[in-house]
Amino acid sequence: MHNTNSEKERKVRVIEQYFKCVVEGNLKSLPVTDDYGSESPQSGILQGEKAISYLGMIGAEMSDVRVVQHIVDGDFVATHFEEITPKGILPIVGLSELKGDKVRFVRVFFDTAHPSA
Repeated sequence: MHNTNSEKERKVRVIEQYFKCVVEGNLKSLPVTDDYGSESPQSGILQGEKAISYLGMIGAEMSDVRVVQHIVDGDFVATHFEEITPKGILPIVGLSELKGDKVRFVRVFFDTAHPSA
């Protein structure tokens, strides 16, 4: 089953709200499920409060997130984005799994040797 445009737009809004909360350090308003988890090359797999604490740590280093592209397929949103930090701009691709209007799991991919990583 394909997503309608309104479904895709709703899912993109969830991801954009997620980014906004991370950049602003507003972790209590993160649109995440109770079983939220994440994985990155630097953190490995994290669940629950550990995953949210990690977001707080990386969010504190960011001044902004610039989205290049979202691709929505079912309950998954792939996002090419750039983290803007004092060290520079870090290009990242993230794959987010949604459950309703919340993020259940995020897996990000980036070059750990990049100067901005």
